[in-house]
Amino acid sequence: MNLDHVQQFENASTGSYTALISKEGDMTYGLADMEVFDYITPEFLIKRSHLLKKAKCIIVDLNLGKEALNFLCAYTTKHQIKLVITTVSSPKMKNMPDSLHAIDWIITNKDETEHT
Repeated sequence: MNLDHVQQFENASTGSYTALISKEGDMTYGLADMEVFDYITPEFLIKRSHLLKKAKCIIVDLNLGKEALNFLCAYTTKHQIKLVITTVSSPKMKNMPDSLHAIDWIITNKDETEHT
C-alpha cells in the first residue's frame, strides 16, 4: 500500500474505536477518539484534489464532518466519481450530507436508519 500521501497531524492521533460486546452480542460500551476527522475540511480536500480526481470510488464514513461530506458530494458529482458512505453510529447521522443524490451506496444498519 502506497502511503506517500498520508497526512500526519501534530496534535491528533489516528482515529480509534473500541467496543465492549456482551456475550449476547450486544454492545455494552463504545469508546471513540475521532478528533483527527476535524482536520479534514473542504480546504484540506481541495488541496488534495489532484489525488481525489484519480479515484474511481471514494469511501468515507460519517466521522467526517458535514461540510467535508457536502464538499465530497459536489466534487464526486462534478468528476463522475462513485461515492460510498458508511454511517458508523446513530449520533453521527447528523453528519449525513444535505442531499443524498451524489451518494452511490450507503452502508448502514437498522438503528442508524431509524435515528432522527
